[in-house]
Amino acid sequence: MIRTLYFDPEADCVREGQIDEVGQVADLVQGVLGRPFRTGHHSAVELIREDGSSLSLATDGRGAAMVWIDPFGTSFHSLGDGSDGEILVYDYMGSWSEAPGDWLVPPTGSSRWSSS
Repeated sequence: MIRTLYFDPEADCVREGQIDEVGQVADLVQGVLGRPFRTGHHSAVELIREDGSSLSLATDGRGAAMVWIDPFGTSFHSLGDGSDGEILVYDYMGSWSEAPGDWLVPPTGSSRWSSS
């Protein structure tokens, strides 16, 4: 089981749930992207494993940024193609957050990781 968290701007609260299969991740992200937003930016989705590790996914549908925190608290972030493109602005649990352009990968592409 994987716990899920995302900010629901309509209810002005963090929603918690769970998924049991990897295939449910895409449905969850698409569902969050399809929700209305007040800040002008989509909410990030956080997936939390039973060992305490987590993966945060943020996207605007054009580019995605990911942050992985392992069970020991070490963080890693996605690496894009090296171009210094536009930053990704997203909502992280009700707070304005940003990811630099060089972290962004295509939402459907594979990713490289770098220790933060």
